[in-house]
Amino acid sequence: MRNERRKKRNWKKGLAITLIVLVAILGAGAAVAKIAYDKVLAKLEKVEYVDLSKKDLDIDPNVDKALSDYQNILLVGIDARRGEDESTTRADAIIIVSINKDTGAFRLISVYRDTMLDLEEREDVHRLDKVTHSYVYGGPVNTIRTLNRNMDLNIKSYVKVNWYSVADFVDAMGGLTINVKDYEVSEINKYIKDTNKSLEGDPTKLKGPGKQVLNGVQAVTYCRIRKVGNGDYERTERMRNTVKAAFAKAKTMKIKELFAVMDKTLPEVSTSITPKSMMKMMMDATQYKMEKGTGWPYETAGATIDGVWYGPPVNLAANVTKLHEKIFHQSNYVPTDRVRSISEAIIQKTGVQ
Repeated sequence: MRNERRKKRNWKKGLAITLIVLVAILGAGAAVAKIAYDKVLAKLEKVEYVDLSKKDLDIDPNVDKALSDYQNILLVGIDARRGEDESTTRADAIIIVSINKDTGAFRLISVYRDTMLDLEEREDVHRLDKVTHSYVYGGPVNTIRTLNRNMDLNIKSYVKVNWYSVADFVDAMGGLTINVKDYEVSEINKYIKDTNKSLEGDPTKLKGPGKQVLNGVQAVTYCRIRKVGNGDYERTERMRNTVKAAFAKAKTMKIKELFAVMDKTLPEVSTSITPKSMMKMMMDATQYKMEKGTGWPYETAGATIDGVWYGPPVNLAANVTKLHEKIFHQSNYVPTDRVRSISEAIIQKTGVQ
């Protein structure tokens, strides 16, 4: 089993959030970027780096060539309690950060956790299961392999996030402004105390709906709402809203304030991107533009098998085609043979076409 275990009890921040902070710093201007370069690089060298250069990430060579203009990065969120073995944890949030190298535009693609895909349960043994279980079967590397194999992608790097890492980051930024809907308030207030059991922050309840500043525990509870609205689909939208709020807040902060956030958060970051590569991305990131994100699959259905509910794509091949046409601008895209084969296997197992 491919397993990425960490000996240190570091609570990871996502690269998307890290980049938001650093983009804002370097976005102050070329002169500031040059002055800050050595200082920022020194801070980046304190992150936990995981080398994936020799890992088999199950990337189809033709797909890799076709997507050479895009850098796709996996941002995976887990919910391990303090002291728990992360290798037994499911992927609670799966987001692909897709960066267009030519234009600087980037999108967040949220993959619904209950989506039925082809997973590698152990080496060379595959099964159709929820994508959230890919992390249990082999950590972030197995999740990368699952997404590359089922979605015709070229993901080569990842960042792992834990929910209390997000809470720490939000608090370090002084909170984030988010427009909370009326039906979300009761859910936040209902579960905020339970969320705080693993966060040990400020579980103050919300007084009402509307645009307001959420602290770390409130923001995490907001992201985790599932039982109101449009279920898991709206849940992934809340995660993207939180990242966008952080992006907006970072751009208003002074460089001194941003460096303070970096000092608190960067030592807790774990990524497979080297410090120098991250620095190169940051220098390019002065031109980054966040475009509207999306949830994936675009169309799903419900299927209960042996008492377990799944969300199979309708169908996988069609959803992959739409993804490549909308996000990667590949007209009349035809999925690889293996995607079409997996698509047929899902149809046979669920009866959902």
